[in-house]
Amino acid sequence: MAQFSFELPTQWPSDPHTLLERAWIAGGYESAPVPVRRRHDDRLLVLVRDEEESGYLSVPWTVRGESRIVSTSTLRVRSEPYRLALELARGSVNRARNLFAAMRSADIPLPSNLEGDLAEIIRAFGRAALADDLARRDAHAFVVIEAASLLADRLTGALTDYRIRARMSAKEPLATLLGCRLSAPLSPAEAEEYAICFNAVRIVPNWKQIEREEANFNWSQLDPLIRWASAAGLAISLGPLVDLSAETVPDWILASAGDFPNLAALYTDFVGTLVARYRDRCRHWELFSGFNHRDAIGLGEDDRLRLAARLLETAPEVDSQAGWTFGVRQPFGDYLLDPRLRYSPFGFADTLLRTGFEVAALELDLTPDSGRGGGLPRDPLDVLQLLELYDPLNSPLDITLSAPPAGDSAMALATVETLIGAPSVRAIYWDSWSAGQPHAAVPDAALHPGSLDRPALGWFREARARWLR
Repeated sequence: MAQFSFELPTQWPSDPHTLLERAWIAGGYESAPVPVRRRHDDRLLVLVRDEEESGYLSVPWTVRGESRIVSTSTLRVRSEPYRLALELARGSVNRARNLFAAMRSADIPLPSNLEGDLAEIIRAFGRAALADDLARRDAHAFVVIEAASLLADRLTGALTDYRIRARMSAKEPLATLLGCRLSAPLSPAEAEEYAICFNAVRIVPNWKQIEREEANFNWSQLDPLIRWASAAGLAISLGPLVDLSAETVPDWILASAGDFPNLAALYTDFVGTLVARYRDRCRHWELFSGFNHRDAIGLGEDDRLRLAARLLETAPEVDSQAGWTFGVRQPFGDYLLDPRLRYSPFGFADTLLRTGFEVAALELDLTPDSGRGGGLPRDPLDVLQLLELYDPLNSPLDITLSAPPAGDSAMALATVETLIGAPSVRAIYWDSWSAGQPHAAVPDAALHPGSLDRPALGWFREARARWLR
């Protein structure tokens, strides 16, 4: 058993309740969270994990109004408490310094002022570490956390600019697909604007709406979407065809909850029916998503993995020429804080890919937490490091993401740009064109392209024109 304890600041830059309740310990190759037992009062935060191993602390944090994750460096197990603010500052500085060193060693051009800014942040951390008064130490540490986080953003931006320029050196638009997830038809004006901003679309079926009664199908939502996308010349991806969330599972399916053979037959029958209807107009399918941790039909982890394998095995029998993908949700593994869940997102994907199933891409769903199984918001550097984690799987990546429900758009759109610069990323899908789309992971998000003030619309239009086919 390993205990990590942290002395808490007397003054906080924001409400500490969410921070303390969602703090976790992570580590290992995947940097995945581990289940912990926690307690805290006004003075001390204590996290206990079963394994006697080192790890690092991660907490939700706010930098200039945007939520992100801030982490310490790796901490050894010890009896005396760490000073929370100072260790978060140390981790933030090391993160920026490591990226700076990696870019310099790779001869990636760096703006001249970044080295001086990094040196000043390191000196500021020294002042925090040496301050005699704990309140002053914490205040200095808070400043360092913000400055180091913003410097990491600038470094990531410089890396993204370099990568995009390198990819554009052939003087040809990039083949990366950029689109939104849609589950309901758009108005004529919206449809016209959409086709200017995006070169692809991910159409999201909802089994619960399509087959409210067994064998009684309603295609009134999907048919016009497919017709419009085909006429607009968009690259069409349809899916996830099935997931295990309560919002998409028909009520009549629940009578078979926990009955794996019957559920497998029902799921494969629905997939076959849907693919047979649209295979002449759609060649790219996301077969399922979220099986790594979502369950509304009474299946355990092993049975969810078996169901995933069954779908990957039988879907090509319906359309042998299609490109099949599958998705994992919370790819950073946030859900592993639940001790009942054992399969990490990377392990779940790796297990399926090692069986030899041929897939066109693996989707990583980065949509933030909204009660629908999404993870915590991450900054562009976190996302780059996630792509590096999945590189050994040798699979192209599709990414789904959206803006957080609060805060401005800068970090979310910077993440899209970072993904455009990543060679391993095949497609990028914004979660929803508008809050009116039924599947929207964050219905109240301020950053839907189709919102009335359309804060993201111009950005997507420019990105399509500058870089993409």
